[in-house]
Amino acid sequence: LLGNESRGISDNLIPLVTRKLMIPRFNPVRSGIDSLNAGMAASIILSEFARRKFITS
Repeated sequence: LLGNESRGISDNLIPLVTRKLMIPRFNPVRSGIDSLNAGMAASIILSEFARRKFITS
């Protein structure tokens, strides 16, 4: 379940969440980025899972 790029997960879906994973933010003032789009966030998460060998081929 991925939340909205600016608002996160809807309040009515929060009770369904059993684990949270957050991508650390960089300083938005210095980087000019205040959020990631859902596709980019998903790719970072999947890449990290693969790096840690949670996904096997």
